[in-house]
Amino acid sequence: MAMTLPDWTIIKEAFYAQLNGNVGATVYSAVPHNASYPFVDITDTTGFEDSAKDTFILRGTCGIEIVTSFKGQGSQKQMNDIASSVISIMRASTSGYKAITGYKIINMELDEDRNLTEGTDQNKIFRKLLRFRYIVVQN
Repeated sequence: MAMTLPDWTIIKEAFYAQLNGNVGATVYSAVPHNASYPFVDITDTTGFEDSAKDTFILRGTCGIEIVTSFKGQGSQKQMNDIASSVISIMRASTSGYKAITGYKIINMELDEDRNLTEGTDQNKIFRKLLRFRYIVVQN
């Protein structure tokens, strides 16, 4: 079998398919300027080939941002609840990424979890930045 690289858009679309409709917020792979809060943004996928003689291996990362907004002080609870769903779905079933035809994800782990707060006393925006590491092999 010939070793080939998967199209990066297919990997990002597979992550989108896993999360969309399952995390309590709208999921985007490109956030429109008029997006409503809360939302989840699959910000980027990166990777490099680490293949053996007859086995294709791709090691990569996927950035995901959860964004919530509140009038007044608000709370990070909504952001954390959405993040908990995202983390569970991304890690739960590596065999569930059906959109990556000819490949399978054999490992998915949370590599980074960061919180950011911005805004004024009248309007707070809470952001959680997640970064996952994954390994893809060709079937």
